[in-house]
Amino acid sequence: MSLDIFNVEADVEVQEERDSVGFKAWESGLYPATLKAAFLGEFPSGSKYIEVVTEVRNPETGETLNHSERETVWSANTKGPFYIDKKTKAKKQLIGLSKMNSLGELLTGKTLKESTFVEKFHTVYSKEANGQVPTELPTLIDWCGKEIYVGIQKIIANKQTKQGTKYVDIAETRQFNEVNKFFDETKRSNLEVKKDVPAEFFNDWLKANEGKTKDKSKAVVGGAAGVPTAGGVPSASAAPLQFNT
Repeated sequence: MSLDIFNVEADVEVQEERDSVGFKAWESGLYPATLKAAFLGEFPSGSKYIEVVTEVRNPETGETLNHSERETVWSANTKGPFYIDKKTKAKKQLIGLSKMNSLGELLTGKTLKESTFVEKFHTVYSKEANGQVPTELPTLIDWCGKEIYVGIQKIIANKQTKQGTKYVDIAETRQFNEVNKFFDETKRSNLEVKKDVPAEFFNDWLKANEGKTKDKSKAVVGGAAGVPTAGGVPSASAAPLQFNT
């Protein structure tokens, strides 16, 4: 597999991850977790994503949460790992790529482009089979088994329904969890590891987010708002990757 998909040309503004405070869903907080799997997949649109699967633990209750997070790292719209800023028209690196590069550096000291991918089987949705099927996908084997902490946020957002080829918001809401931040097993962020400084942002994040719910829902007029999802249901396989921008 070519790692050229992660090349960022000189005219693309790189957005580094910053330490900034910003089912039955768990309450927002910091939880220990084991990274179980990380692999490259493809949405039906052609955009590529990294899926990170973690087993999150709540030391107070003994509960475990199997959490899956997808981050878009290559856009089918721009044919590269970037998007076009609507105001400035400048090329900007996808936030998902920045986040996954940061996680890779935190876990192994390597960005996605520098990392090793090995073909492994994962159970993912297949449009052809109309269900979950084992599929061989490029896998970040060096990430698997790592002990980390995850900053989980409890989110409220509109449910969506499919209208034609797009998913649109409806008035009904749902609650779910998103991973907002990753820390290593010593509770340091990637930036702190790079600077070789003690863990401080861990407590800052906790003070800013613990127990707080982020409400992303909005009023819907006429039953639905025309807001398509980022990628839709993933396809069963990642096509051969040509990611040069």
